[in-house]
Amino acid sequence: MATAHTRPAGSYSPTETTNANKYVTDSGSSTAISSLKVDADFNYIIDAMNALSSDIDNVIATGLPAQTGNADKFLTTDGSLASWAKVNTANIEDGAITTAKMLDTSVTEAKLSSAVQTKLNRSAPNKFDATTAPTADWDDSDTAAVGTVFAVGSVVIDTVANEAYRCLDATTGAAVWINTTLTTSELGTAALLDVGTGANNIVQLNGSSQLPAVDGSQLTNLITGKVLQVQSTTTQANTASASTTYVTGVTTTITPSATTSTILAILSFSGLHGGAVGATAGVRISRGGTPIVTSNQVSSAYSTANTPYSGCLIHLDSPSSTSLLTYTGEVARTVGSGTVYMNGTGSQSTTLTLVEIGI
Repeated sequence: MATAHTRPAGSYSPTETTNANKYVTDSGSSTAISSLKVDADFNYIIDAMNALSSDIDNVIATGLPAQTGNADKFLTTDGSLASWAKVNTANIEDGAITTAKMLDTSVTEAKLSSAVQTKLNRSAPNKFDATTAPTADWDDSDTAAVGTVFAVGSVVIDTVANEAYRCLDATTGAAVWINTTLTTSELGTAALLDVGTGANNIVQLNGSSQLPAVDGSQLTNLITGKVLQVQSTTTQANTASASTTYVTGVTTTITPSATTSTILAILSFSGLHGGAVGATAGVRISRGGTPIVTSNQVSSAYSTANTPYSGCLIHLDSPSSTSLLTYTGEVARTVGSGTVYMNGTGSQSTTLTLVEIGI
C-alpha cells in the first residue's frame, strides 16, 4: 500500500460536526471506543487518499496526451482518445462568437485566412468623419495626409456640410470624387408628393397601365370626342308637299347617355319636283318639332317638270338632355307652285342618321 499520506502530527480540530461528534455519540450510546476502532478509521481514510492519488497519477500518465510542443492548444476528445487541438471552424458553433467574446485588437489580419483577407481587401477604405469635401489629393497614396488611402468606391462623409462623396478614380494627385447627396431641390418638388388621386397627389397607373378615374376638365390641347352610339333610319316612302309647310318624311330617335354629349344629325335626301314648272324644294331637320337647321332651296327652279334632286344636310346639335329625343327630316315647296316630293320615285331613298359624340 502506498504511504503518500500519513497521520497528522499535531492535534486535529475538525469543522464537519458529524465526524467531530462521532465518538461522543458512540460514548452516549454505551458503544465501546477502543484504540483499534480509532486506528481502523484513520487507516481507512489514509488508504482511500492513497488510492485517489494513485488514480490521479494513472490518469496523468496514461489519459492525457503529452503537453510538450502543444502550447496555446486546448484539450479535446473524439469520445475515446484525448488530444490537443487548435481552434478551427469545426470547433466553433454557428453564432458562438459575439462582440462580447472578442477583445479589442484580438483579431488581426494575421489571424484571418487568405480567403477572408482577400474579401476584406476588396472593400474600399472609407472616411466617415471628414470635415471638408475630398479633393484630387484624397487619392491612393494619401497625398492629402488625411489618414486614409483611398480606392475606387471609397466613400467620404463631410460631417460639416452633411454631404456624401464617392471615389471614381483614386489616381495619385488626380482623384475624382462625385457628390452623391440628393436634396429635395435636386429631386424636384414631386419627390415630396404622395401617390393617389386626391389633391396634390401624383397619379399612378394601375396594374394594366391604365389611368385611374380622375377629373380631366383642366387638361388642354387634347383631341376630345368619341362616338357613343349611332341611330339611323332609311325610307323610300313618298312624301309630298304642295305648300310652304314642311312635312315629315323620315324620323329617327336617340337617347343621349350624358347631357354633355352632342348629336351629329345627317340628313341624306333625294326627291322630285312635281308637274309645275319653277317649283323649288326646301329641306330641314327638326328636334321635337323645332327646326335646328334649314335649307329653303336645295334645288333650283327647274324649267322642266318632274326633275329629280338630291343632297345632304348636316348639323351638330347640343340638346343637353338624357331623355328620348325625336329628330325628323322634312320637305316643303318653298318657291313656285305645284308639288315637291321626298323620295318621288320608287328607286329614291332618304336617310336620317344621328351620332352621339361624347367628350
